[in-house]
Amino acid sequence: GGGGGGAREGIAATTTAQTRPHVTVLVPVRNTPVKYCSSCARSIRGLEGVGVRVVVVDDGDEGGGVQAFAEALPADALTVVRGGGKGLAHALNVGLGQVETRYVVRLDADDVIEPGHCREAVRWIRDHGVAVVGCPVVVVDGGGEQIGTQVYPVWPEDVAYALIWGSALSHPGVCFDLEAVRPVYREGGAEDYELWC
Repeated sequence: GGGGGGAREGIAATTTAQTRPHVTVLVPVRNTPVKYCSSCARSIRGLEGVGVRVVVVDDGDEGGGVQAFAEALPADALTVVRGGGKGLAHALNVGLGQVETRYVVRLDADDVIEPGHCREAVRWIRDHGVAVVGCPVVVVDGGGEQIGTQVYPVWPEDVAYALIWGSALSHPGVCFDLEAVRPVYREGGAEDYELWC
């Protein structure tokens, strides 16, 4: 269990103000293999310490990935919207239009999220007064074996300096505070790098 005396909110149905979801996980899906979508959905289901909703954007998926999310996640915690097959930036903008929580975490459909990720990201935003929090990334191969780690800057001044050279945040895994920033993705560009700049 996570913080709060071991309380675990997770993705179960929530009906009271105390357990109302306050994090949305946003996942665009377009022809990602079903096995990866299923792993991603299972990891979202295992999130601890926060109430979670999931917005899956069907960006012209023809591989069964959207269905894998629908089968793995409770219907009352999942919203599926059509992105029209117009690309990642458009799909993300469509998905953001469905978000009703203060915080949103971005994932790709082949990512796996750690159980405490959302809880810790929200805590960091609240404790440090920042608008966006990133995370390190463990890189795995098709068989699930770890083959590397990507580490990103932590403090705002280090992030600002690193942006001179390239993206200073891993887009999958970032958590936004939508009361502080409302991301809009420019279609046809490098959607994450341009967002940070």
